[in-house]
Amino acid sequence: MKTTVPYVDKVTNTEAAAGGADAETLDSLLVRAPRTLRHGNRAVTVEDYEDLAMLASPEVARARCIPLRDLRADPLALDTQKVRGEVSVIIVPRSREAKPLPSLELLSRVQEYLEAHSVPTAHISVVGPLYVRVDVEADIALVSLEGASAVEQAVQQKLASFLHPLTGGLDGAGWDFGRQPHPSDVYALIEAVPGVDHLNSLVVHPHDDQPGVSATGRFLVFSGTHTINLVFEEV
Repeated sequence: MKTTVPYVDKVTNTEAAAGGADAETLDSLLVRAPRTLRHGNRAVTVEDYEDLAMLASPEVARARCIPLRDLRADPLALDTQKVRGEVSVIIVPRSREAKPLPSLELLSRVQEYLEAHSVPTAHISVVGPLYVRVDVEADIALVSLEGASAVEQAVQQKLASFLHPLTGGLDGAGWDFGRQPHPSDVYALIEAVPGVDHLNSLVVHPHDDQPGVSATGRFLVFSGTHTINLVFEEV
């Protein structure tokens, strides 16, 4: 405590701090400044809603605007189910969790910010993302039996990192909405792990969190359960 309180000896934070973000980088500033000139703190276009959702809180890492759909009422609405006046904004929070989901407080904060900076006739719904879990099953031939457990651990870590929705992907910038990993990408990822000689087989299993998620094209992938079978093939 910075100041004393009668009969209070000390205080303890029972929950870990959450939220917040690092100071803005120069690259981020160079991207944000032209966008600020374009939208002028007023949401009119799809891009405006996405940019302002990012400005609503530093906790927002990704935003996507879906016009003419109320995703709060119907998260699985298809492109053919359009409703006039509706605007939905999907936000993804900054998180190291395998499946980042926004808190109710963050959803409310972004909702209030967008309503204050949009046209009065727009009915805005701020929601979290839909997810597709990706499981990988691989039969891996080792260079040597020595360090087999370390190889398995390294493969598991590589897959978890590669499939993270915000920091995964081929360039480490995360996954686009509606995109699933190609088996060829996973092949190259695993074969680059030290101690791996080659892959005998590889199967990538995508699983919708709920039926119909993949059909929307608005999902993000996340790392699921991976089955790694290791063998040593003597010549």
